[in-house]
Amino acid sequence: MKSKYIGLTVNSLEVIDTKYKLSKTGKSGTTRYIMKCNKCGSIVERPATSVTKGFAKCSCENKYQETRLKSIYKLMKHRCENSNNKNYKYYGGKGIKVCEEWANNFECFKSWALENGYDDNLTIDRINNNGDYEPSNCRWVSFSFNCGHSSRWGKDKDENYKPKTEYVQKKGDRRNKMRSELVLWQYENRYTSKYLAEKIGISTGAWSKIRKGTVNPTVEVIYKFKDSFPDADVLKLFENK
Repeated sequence: MKSKYIGLTVNSLEVIDTKYKLSKTGKSGTTRYIMKCNKCGSIVERPATSVTKGFAKCSCENKYQETRLKSIYKLMKHRCENSNNKNYKYYGGKGIKVCEEWANNFECFKSWALENGYDDNLTIDRINNNGDYEPSNCRWVSFSFNCGHSSRWGKDKDENYKPKTEYVQKKGDRRNKMRSELVLWQYENRYTSKYLAEKIGISTGAWSKIRKGTVNPTVEVIYKFKDSFPDADVLKLFENK
């Protein structure tokens, strides 16, 4: 028998089918509705009570998600348009802009985000660091990957990513050379800072300082690294250490 709720729209969700699930004893069961979001197109399941009481929602209507996307959108525009922004020199000051499609239309940006892999744990990243913020040049990546793909990195003649000169060691500074190579090795292996710090046995904060160049790795950290990743190619740097 067709449910009377087929076709009913609750918030942005429209009921398109019914799913009845029996309990383990087979004597009773629960009704769930298959629903389609009219905003993002997602197909989801919701309990019958959430439909009949009118509080069924799609995840795209999540308030935290909405707030975070608005914040990302606002900061993206500020970096490109506000000359008083501390990071303007790296974005708007270099000619990077937000595309016309997004510039004055948050809903357009939000739709793109939800249809292209947005997650609350990810951050927006430009594929080409010299390109604009536009659908064809943006993606959602982890924060650690985004740091590795920042403008501090460039490609050498063999198209391999390398830290740019101004962020690498001063000539003759072997310990700083080790630091920059460790950071490069982390980026190439897609390890998060949290995982790497736990594996080596130091705090995430301590590894973050090494990664940012605030401090260089101590001899103790180097040996911990050698013990944790004995097969790493980067270990050739530690020979005769």
